[in-house]
Amino acid sequence: MKVLMISFNQECFPEPVFPIGAYYVAKSIVEDHEVEYIDRNLFSDEDVIKRIKEFQPDAVSIAFRNLDNTQYPLNKAFAPSLKSFISHIRANYTGPIVLGGSGFSIMPQEMLAYTGADYGIVGAGEVSFLSLLNQLNQLEKKELLMSPLIIGNQISLKFNKAHSEKLQKLNEQFNFNWYYDEGGAIGITTKRGCPHRCIYCSYPLIEGTEYQLREPADVVNEIEYYLETMGIRHFFFTDSVFNDPSSHSVSIAAEIIKRKIPIEWTAYFSPANLNRDDLLLYKDSGCTGIDLGVESGSDSVLKHYGKNYNVEKILEVVKDCGSVNMPLLPNMLLGGPGETEETLSDTFEILQKINPKAVFMQVGIRIYPKTPIYYTALQEGIINDKTDLLTPHFYIAPAVKDFIIKKVEDEGTKHPNWFVPGLGVNIGEGEQAESPRKQFGVKGSLWIHLPSA
Repeated sequence: MKVLMISFNQECFPEPVFPIGAYYVAKSIVEDHEVEYIDRNLFSDEDVIKRIKEFQPDAVSIAFRNLDNTQYPLNKAFAPSLKSFISHIRANYTGPIVLGGSGFSIMPQEMLAYTGADYGIVGAGEVSFLSLLNQLNQLEKKELLMSPLIIGNQISLKFNKAHSEKLQKLNEQFNFNWYYDEGGAIGITTKRGCPHRCIYCSYPLIEGTEYQLREPADVVNEIEYYLETMGIRHFFFTDSVFNDPSSHSVSIAAEIIKRKIPIEWTAYFSPANLNRDDLLLYKDSGCTGIDLGVESGSDSVLKHYGKNYNVEKILEVVKDCGSVNMPLLPNMLLGGPGETEETLSDTFEILQKINPKAVFMQVGIRIYPKTPIYYTALQEGIINDKTDLLTPHFYIAPAVKDFIIKKVEDEGTKHPNWFVPGLGVNIGEGEQAESPRKQFGVKGSLWIHLPSA
């Protein structure tokens, strides 16, 4: 079959993110089907329609990464523009349209009904999309499958370093160099799934509640492939939490060291499984900074969030990072269940005590169906069972709702390295940090290159 794959995401704040999920899926089908790929970060909607008319695909797939930017109150919803985009395609194409990606997988039935797409891949697409294409290939053009949703509960991320002509063409269409130049790194997935029950998180809904781990050697094979074929040396591990289980992340770092691969990388880390010995190993393998899920400086709020660590552990990790000279970026989530004026003050006090390289803050928790925060919001009357959650709704604790925005704005403006995108705090300064990347070719995470506070 002739398949046109489209990456829908155009959100480039704070930086453009390489569509790694779409790439893995494309690699899984390229040897069995004729695949073309187009990226809306680099091509207009008119270019997409032109490609459809020229290529005349048998199926069109659209990777939909995010329902919205998850920021409050400066929120941007992306589902309406996807609906409009699909309508535009429909006017020029009569074949099946398949949706996939994390943004779709959170609310798949609602997204199909809202956008008018024909089929959807929920979760991992490497095996399930190939299966769907094979089924469609056996049908008459106007005939539909019994079920519009395919559940992707099986992953296949074994990385084949063989460099075929088809893969070379695919790599060119995925524009690795543009993402490397503009975003500073390329993403790599080392596992899928998450067994934890953080109240706000959609990862268990999208990827399942059990870890599916890639072999460490296979992950490093992928790194070597990008380094050898494209000269890419900066990576971001896209897992929800890289260091859980820590035995897996440590094995990946050890494999990088064993092969003496000259790369730099960052990832999302949890304080729960982080210690000084592991930090030293990560650093030796090329880790240049710790993107740490702190969330709050209050034990009571962390408990409400479903976290498996406390403030004492956070401070221990901060001390360990300092002892090995590892830059730190705490990610904070303010205003959730249990938040009070006192817990906010505790959080700001902890952040000033830590004095990290930078801080990233978010006010309010985006409510997704079937997450614990969804049921809390139902019980408290913030939403009801008929609330349309394709439209962004946020939970903010009643005890802080009237003053949290001003409080965070006031605290944020005192610290030029505290970034609050949802309030526009210090975002201008964050954007100026792009200057060294564009002028001098700085790679890696931009926050690492910010001047010390």
